[in-house]
Amino acid sequence: MSDILASDSTYTEDQRALLTRLCDLMIPAGEDRPSAADPELFKDILSRLSTHESVLKPALAILATLTLEKLAASEQVTLINQYRQAYPAFFQIFESQVIQAYYANSVVLTSLGVNAPSPYPGGYDVEETDWSLLDPVRGREPFYRILESGE
Repeated sequence: MSDILASDSTYTEDQRALLTRLCDLMIPAGEDRPSAADPELFKDILSRLSTHESVLKPALAILATLTLEKLAASEQVTLINQYRQAYPAFFQIFESQVIQAYYANSVVLTSLGVNAPSPYPGGYDVEETDWSLLDPVRGREPFYRILESGE
């Protein structure tokens, strides 16, 4: 079985390199937290972005013409910010998906001091529910009608 995911082929190698650079500029690594371009995180980001390729690819083609690698990080951010108004849909989708993937990552949550257990079961304790609250609903007459076959 191949290790290549469907989302891996959505973007070319050059486009993935540009997306990696944009992720790193957006959320660089900190003392105890990874960059958004961390390979494990980036895999999730690519998967999320693969559903938006029709919006992202045209803007990526324009952004690919920039020679970001020749500029300092602050100059890269300045240059990219100049394109925000020209491609608002690209930046809205890109930033939203990066943030969602980043803050859903257990390593990031742990580095922020947030416990990241599964919600239920085996995660957070859930208080016992007072099921008698449903008695008025159970006691009322049905308000729907049952369709006969052929209706």
